[in-house]
Amino acid sequence: MAVTAYSGTGANPNIPVALGGVAAGAVYAVIGLIVMKTGHGWIETRMPPVLTGAIVTKIGLNPAPVAEQQVSGSQFNVFFGLLTVALVAFSAAYLHYFLACNLSTLGKPIDFSKISGAEWLGSPQFTPPAFELNAMLLVAPVAIILVAENLGHVRAISAMTGRWQPSSPWCCSTFWR
Repeated sequence: MAVTAYSGTGANPNIPVALGGVAAGAVYAVIGLIVMKTGHGWIETRMPPVLTGAIVTKIGLNPAPVAEQQVSGSQFNVFFGLLTVALVAFSAAYLHYFLACNLSTLGKPIDFSKISGAEWLGSPQFTPPAFELNAMLLVAPVAIILVAENLGHVRAISAMTGRWQPSSPWCCSTFWR
């Protein structure tokens, strides 16, 4: 809403401007290149655990009130909330079956021929981004939040596993090596 200045209802007609927010990804990539050249110590000193932990918590809990609001109020909403949880669990099981059977020979593969031939399936309509300087400047600082969130996740996993290996390619592989 801040990038597109749209607070109406329905589809946002200014979505190309919001898609120009890939500028945050470019800034994130530049930060990653700097870290690869100089190391990660400077980030750790500027982003203490209290900051990264708060950011991870805020981002993780931010959608909770929306979920709670959408499943409360009526039995119908509670039913569909529980149905959603069940469908997510079913989808995970279905994905595991697909991996075990379609990508190997552990069982009978899932036959997708009828789905791929269905008329109701098609390619989505893609919208190219519009690069407007004001919108990109508004979104680009999000990269700093992403760095803090990434570091917070690494710290949390390190605390759970008792290991801190910033030189490992598995430790923030998209961030530092």
